Amino acid sequence: MIQVHRVAHGQHGASQADDVSVLNLFRRSTIGKFYLRRLRQYAPIRKTAIWGWKHLIKFIHLKFKPLKFKQLTAIVHNRLLVHPKQKVSLGKPSVYPNEKSSNIKISASYEFPEIFVTTIADAMVIGSSNFVHTNQAIIGHNLFRISHDYTSEELHGRLYVNAKKQLVTRLSSIETDMTIDQGALFTDAVSTNYAHFMTELLPKVFVYTQSHPNKATPLIIDYELHINLMQALEMVVGEDAQLIGLEKGEPLQVKSLQVVSSCGYVPFGRRPHTNHFSDHSHGIFSPSVLLGMRDLIKSKVATLSSNTEANVTHKKIWIKRNSTYRNVSNTDEIQSALITQGFMVIEPEKLSFVEQVTIFSNADMIVGATGAAFANLIFCKPETKIIILISELKDTSYGYWQNMACTVDNRVTYVLGVTQNSRDDVHADFSVDLNDLMASIK
Repeated sequence: MIQVHRVAHGQHGASQADDVSVLNLFRRSTIGKFYLRRLRQYAPIRKTAIWGWKHLIKFIHLKFKPLKFKQLTAIVHNRLLVHPKQKVSLGKPSVYPNEKSSNIKISASYEFPEIFVTTIADAMVIGSSNFVHTNQAIIGHNLFRISHDYTSEELHGRLYVNAKKQLVTRLSSIETDMTIDQGALFTDAVSTNYAHFMTELLPKVFVYTQSHPNKATPLIIDYELHINLMQALEMVVGEDAQLIGLEKGEPLQVKSLQVVSSCGYVPFGRRPHTNHFSDHSHGIFSPSVLLGMRDLIKSKVATLSSNTEANVTHKKIWIKRNSTYRNVSNTDEIQSALITQGFMVIEPEKLSFVEQVTIFSNADMIVGATGAAFANLIFCKPETKIIILISELKDTSYGYWQNMACTVDNRVTYVLGVTQNSRDDVHADFSVDLNDLMASIK
């Protein structure tokens, strides 16, 4: 397995930076522990807690210094154009029940912007963040819209964003005496999520390594990623790449930092009070990058799986979801029905990366509830039927999976479900009519 190196902790290490996070301090308190153990599982209480935190943080941030926000497109020094902009056409997904098709609003096309690599001098990078800090500004990637997009770092008490004034405040100390001469940035607040990693982080690594094949510059990543993510990373960068791992909140000064513009992006969430906006992004992806990365991985997996159990494939797959939220409440009924139709049950989190790629690459039909495992659809054949069970809510990002699938010459089928407790909580459990599902697999 590829090795990840650590920069020795200086006077201000990662743990100190993380400890001053107000949200982390609350989590460690008696009240916080009680909420996490007993209350967070209830959707109304969880929503109330999140609402309260979003308002409380407005006062907490006043003790920290804000910096002006800039987009990566403002950095033009030593810019290298890697891929030109591309137009992506989107077919309409199939929807069951059919009469609900008109309720699913998805754009007919989008234009993915040009992809470039640029250099930022004297930059501070932070573990589990893709924001770059300089003395004058905090820099976000070129697809991040501060007016629309809410970040994981805000939710978890690491950032405060004033969208109207275009100001960003880091709610922790990032002073450090640890410096390296050069590095390429591939950290992100959502890097531990399989779907975000496979379609947003790994494509950027692919672009960088393809345009900088000499491997002289170390790649800065988040430390202790899941073994499956590390296996995927190794297939893209090779065994001899230089990797520097940063823990969450750990700062590192880089004299010459190379940053790849976005190769795929879906916002973590919608900024509060922006639901009336009609142009929220459901996610966009670069076809040239995603297809190139997919082909590279599939070729390496084919070689590895030829001598392992991973070459055992199944034509019809039911993805069993094991999660604490967004579950299908009548899973047992659905699973029993699908087994009688010849479906094999798989649990992706129990499979290696090679096994997941092999199974999805060879399947003719895949059924499952919406979740990160469906990022594996990028490895599916164009003719594979991809059926996703998803709740019918006004804020559901139906374009996400469809946009991803169309990028790799496929499309999805949605079977709509009804939420059990909260009519407007996209993370609530939901049920699916078995008749609708059976109609979708015919």
